[in-house]
Amino acid sequence: MYPCLSWTASKKRKGLLEVQDRLPLRSLRSRALNVWNLGADGVYLFNFFFAHSSVWRELGDPGILGGLDRDYFPHGYWRVLLNPDIRGVERFIELPVPPFPERPVRLAPETPFVVEVLIGGTLSGGGPGSDYRPEITLSLGISGLTNADTLEVTLNEHDAQNGSVTPDWVSYAVALEWIRSGANMVRVTSRGESGQATVLRDVHIHIDYPEAGSESRR
Repeated sequence: MYPCLSWTASKKRKGLLEVQDRLPLRSLRSRALNVWNLGADGVYLFNFFFAHSSVWRELGDPGILGGLDRDYFPHGYWRVLLNPDIRGVERFIELPVPPFPERPVRLAPETPFVVEVLIGGTLSGGGPGSDYRPEITLSLGISGLTNADTLEVTLNEHDAQNGSVTPDWVSYAVALEWIRSGANMVRVTSRGESGQATVLRDVHIHIDYPEAGSESRR
């Protein structure tokens, strides 16, 4: 089985300003590693018209992918399904739909909201030595947030603390040991006063290998 990694909307899923560059490439890497981890025999692409992209040297080898920078989102396929050309498709959806910019979730005060992010494989990478460890950042797209203390955020039951707030995003440093191979659960609870709107637009986990070679940056 060769799952198709169509371009979907990751190209428009901007993420934090400092990681926007090459985000579609890093998102493709994460999705490819996920399907390899699920037992695929290979991957193929649809409508990917960049003949000289490093994608063609990376996606077919999970060993290479494991040592490259990657961006994980809950998943992108709902963004394709919910386009104006398909009428009333939401009435057929029975699985939980994660938030994304066109379909944000309003967080009710004191009511946890859980988002699943699939991360396949290990994060030790294929780099030199046992110190080849990534830096990991969990970011939440939140509209109108000024104080990270108004949120309670956990990743796989670990408390994310000392959130850094930028326009429309709040970010947390994540320990490598918090990440599981497979489903990772992000739980967000608004501590805002009743009636105060907290809107979750996206969830983003960024994997960065600071010591990676130039191949990971192409």
